[in-house]
Amino acid sequence: MKDERGLSSLGTSEIRALRDKIAAGGVGVPLTSAGLQMAGFSNKGWVTEYLNGFDQVGVVAALDLVIAERTGGPHPSLDLVWTGPEAMASTARDTLVVMQEMFAQARQRVVIAGYAFDSGEELFASLHANMVEHDVRVQMFLNIPRADPGTDTVQHARKFVQQIQIDNWPWTDKLPEFYFDPRTVEPKSVESLHAKCIVVDERLTLIGSANFTDRGQTRNIEVGVLIDDASFGRQVALQWQGLVNQKLVERCVP
Repeated sequence: MKDERGLSSLGTSEIRALRDKIAAGGVGVPLTSAGLQMAGFSNKGWVTEYLNGFDQVGVVAALDLVIAERTGGPHPSLDLVWTGPEAMASTARDTLVVMQEMFAQARQRVVIAGYAFDSGEELFASLHANMVEHDVRVQMFLNIPRADPGTDTVQHARKFVQQIQIDNWPWTDKLPEFYFDPRTVEPKSVESLHAKCIVVDERLTLIGSANFTDRGQTRNIEVGVLIDDASFGRQVALQWQGLVNQKLVERCVP
């Protein structure tokens, strides 16, 4: 039978301490009663029923929301982002406009992950300008399709990135860092880098279906959400950086 006490039985200071321990790796995820006890949280095993099913980032995010709710902290600002026909009373924001505004605001770091491209020069112009003026770091995580049998996968990835540059990034003074999942380029691969998101300065996060294509920006029906929240933005950015740090993605220098 599920314990009915829930997180409401924990004090805010206890939740903060648990959150910090998990974020620092002092408590392993998925949570276990034994792990909680070893970390100093005795008789708190029932907490696992409410937080299991999440990875480390998810548990920390859930606890952050509980803390914000209790302390009256700021809630994330959410905007609906849309491409295509919409109802007259819609308050959704246009996908292309949102992306352009995000890139124009960048001052430190931008993560762009999972998108297809066909004509990004106009969209990326302000981002390139901020790379020059503010030394903004840009990381692009690309979904590179599998290579033909017998093809050198490294050369295959390099040619793909070179074509991305030719079609979308005409500048040579400042370049993004290009990364890819090495599993996707194997000739028999069934994997893909399908996630689509943009994170600007670990604060603004856009998650949605629209690609960097004419269809995705102007013609298809696409939906997304713009999240203005530093805690969430940091978690998403760190998730991608973790793949880099653990060498689960490879950098491709064209």
